[in-house]
Amino acid sequence: MNRVRLFPFLWLLVLSAACALRAAPGVAANARAEGLTLQRGTFTVNWYMPARGVVRGLCVFGSGDGGWSYWEEIVCSHLAKRGWAVAGVDFAKYSTTDYTQAVLVADYGRLVAELARRAGPPSGDVPRAVIYGGWSMGAEQALPAAAEVAARPAGLCGLLLVAPGARGRYGLHTKDKLGFTPTGEGTFGLADFAPRLHDLRLAQLHAGLDPLDSIKWYHGLKLDLRLWKYPRAFHDFDGACDDFLKLMDEAVAWLVSPPPRVEEKP
Repeated sequence: MNRVRLFPFLWLLVLSAACALRAAPGVAANARAEGLTLQRGTFTVNWYMPARGVVRGLCVFGSGDGGWSYWEEIVCSHLAKRGWAVAGVDFAKYSTTDYTQAVLVADYGRLVAELARRAGPPSGDVPRAVIYGGWSMGAEQALPAAAEVAARPAGLCGLLLVAPGARGRYGLHTKDKLGFTPTGEGTFGLADFAPRLHDLRLAQLHAGLDPLDSIKWYHGLKLDLRLWKYPRAFHDFDGACDDFLKLMDEAVAWLVSPPPRVEEKP
């Protein structure tokens, strides 16, 4: 599902096998899996809509590189219960061939537009909050998707980054799945987009025993980023357990909260 650093930690081979068994691609039981025409062609999206009440906001959530699994199902179902309309992107399928940042940006915009259509008009004149998020590979893709300021959907306020690595690729190659850091043509570093993300909030969630993601990529950068640490857990945050979901709720609440008032000096 997600990148495994094969060397020098041989014990990660055991960890990766366990994660693969726990996070095998599954059915999105609480979603409507329906096609949408994107720049990459017709693509099946997992749509999660709140069962009742006001739609709080819109979220595009990308999967890890192993595809849609129980983990994404739990997280996106939880977001829907909290009032979010969610478009779930299976990056194992989306990334079968390489693409460009421009295609990614356009497709995220198309996903938000379709979420807005399904959710219906908001109450009042203020657009709903929009969040780009994801796990592992899906988290990495959220940054370039949001980096083209002129192409952002109205209401985009933050990124929900769960266990991203420091680098990603516009696509998915075999060596990426084997744990080698993406380099060369068609790849990117998360830090590359910092100058164009300074006006968004970034919430990163990191498991204390997780050697797979990076909490160093943003060091020294001028970003409005907060880190939420979940101790004594590996890359899957104890199977997206209830305590992790509570932590994620805190991160989402911060992403959409108004900025603090700055009192003018007399």
